[in-house]
Amino acid sequence: MATKQMLFKVEEETKEKFDAFAKEIGISSSGLLNIFVKRVADEQRIPFVVTTTSNDKKMADNILSHYDLSNIQPLPVNEEGFLDPKLATNEADLDWLLNG
Repeated sequence: MATKQMLFKVEEETKEKFDAFAKEIGISSSGLLNIFVKRVADEQRIPFVVTTTSNDKKMADNILSHYDLSNIQPLPVNEEGFLDPKLATNEADLDWLLNG
């Protein structure tokens, strides 16, 4: 299989920690990155939870402050946090949940 090179930059300390971990588990840093890239490509998702920093939250709040969100209704979710069409309170939500 043909390969392509990917170049990117990370902070020096982060790279050192990453290299040390890869060595500890007995794989090259390149091999570990290949596992990650392959999994993301195959599953089309990030294989772990990504959270934001407080700076990201402040930036999002600043952007949202420029919009009137008073008429936005929360999506109907059940106790487990999943979207649930049975809890839809209006036809537009129900149509969006069922038809995308």
